[in-house]
Amino acid sequence: MNPGIHDVDAATYHRFRAASASGLRVIHAKTPAHLRQSWDEQDKPSLALVLGTLIHHVVLEPHVPLPRIALVPETYTIPADAKPAKGAPGPGEVVPWNNRAKWCRDWRALQEAAGKIVLDAEDMATVRECAEAVRECAEASELLRTFAHRESTLVWETEARTPCKARLDAWGDGIIVDIKTTMDASPDGFRRHAYDLGYHLQAAGDVDGLATVLGIEPPAFYFIAIEKDSRLVTVHHATHDFLQRGREAYLRALAQFEAAWESGVWPGYAPGIHDLDVPEWVVRKGGA
Repeated sequence: MNPGIHDVDAATYHRFRAASASGLRVIHAKTPAHLRQSWDEQDKPSLALVLGTLIHHVVLEPHVPLPRIALVPETYTIPADAKPAKGAPGPGEVVPWNNRAKWCRDWRALQEAAGKIVLDAEDMATVRECAEAVRECAEASELLRTFAHRESTLVWETEARTPCKARLDAWGDGIIVDIKTTMDASPDGFRRHAYDLGYHLQAAGDVDGLATVLGIEPPAFYFIAIEKDSRLVTVHHATHDFLQRGREAYLRALAQFEAAWESGVWPGYAPGIHDLDVPEWVVRKGGA
């Protein structure tokens, strides 16, 4: 993709090889080798990732049909060629859905082979209820009400001509908004969660990316955090210090990415024999 703003689906975005927030977070936490390995592997996305994607879809584009979804039925009819155990329900009988049953496993495999996302009724309820919780949160609803740009893909290049990309949930009028599902949306809990997961790299990268593509001053950045279990929603503004620390971290990771991209060598951990010592936090606490 050429530098600029693109309206492409998530699959197209992920296929485009470039430095991204998620990739730089991998380098920041691990090594370039881990990122290269993730590109080579075509793992099935986790249920948590699928649910998060669908929540984004329902919140940001409520009038657009969901991607191809296959809902798990509540019951199924035992096939005519089934040979049940003595006393068990026989062919033609309607029984509760059982994910361990061969016919049910075959049905799921068939749906997934057709490119569908398989969800049960509880999963779908989670998606709908989380999206509704965002709409009912005054601060989140106000942030999202006037956005004209949603699910946009940004592409730009560094001075070294290294391709970079970002996918923005919603943006406009000097603001970027990103939606996150989390186990703890409380102010203190999400602060820890965000920093541990490298969200500060993402926020700074998205801010700098939009500023570069549009030639504007860096926009403000907000997270909408949805607590999956309670459906509680909080809104968080990324402070100058949060963004600056993220910028320093993503630039260090970007330098490693550029070196690997140019050389084709994606290094892992430092070679040699490493001393196995007592962790510093144990020493500070005086533990045994």
